[in-house]
Amino acid sequence: MLIILAVTAAFSSCVFFWEPVPEGPEVSNAWVYNHTTDTLVLCTHSYTMRYETDTLVLPPHDTTFFISHDGPLEEPYDSYWGWMALRDTSKLYPIYIYKDSTLIIQWNPPCREMGDTHSWYNERSWDVVKQGWRNRMRRSTFTITEADYGHFF
Repeated sequence: MLIILAVTAAFSSCVFFWEPVPEGPEVSNAWVYNHTTDTLVLCTHSYTMRYETDTLVLPPHDTTFFISHDGPLEEPYDSYWGWMALRDTSKLYPIYIYKDSTLIIQWNPPCREMGDTHSWYNERSWDVVKQGWRNRMRRSTFTITEADYGHFF
């Protein structure tokens, strides 16, 4: 009995952070697509309570999950960008992209109209697909290309 209690105590003190990637028509979420031949690293202030920063490894020509909305985006949110744009701007943080430990891209808030400029904080830079029941869910995707290298705005 003591052995069972010891094993139970050992496992209960461990914290498991495995979370399945929310995907499909029943959730709204944001993704980042690395449309380059380089492995990139995206860093930003964390949107969760777990960590101070979110760091994502972006393999070449691959799409990586960024954040989930856990359900429908109610009006007026029509995309991840829209959700971000209507938040308190003091809670938005720069997006840093690294290649081989060198900062190659930095996009700074606030969300704003930037014309054809490609930026995390420009609505025109996000691809949004409606999905799910009555198209209430949104899959927002941001694509990084080699043309973005060297942009610090």
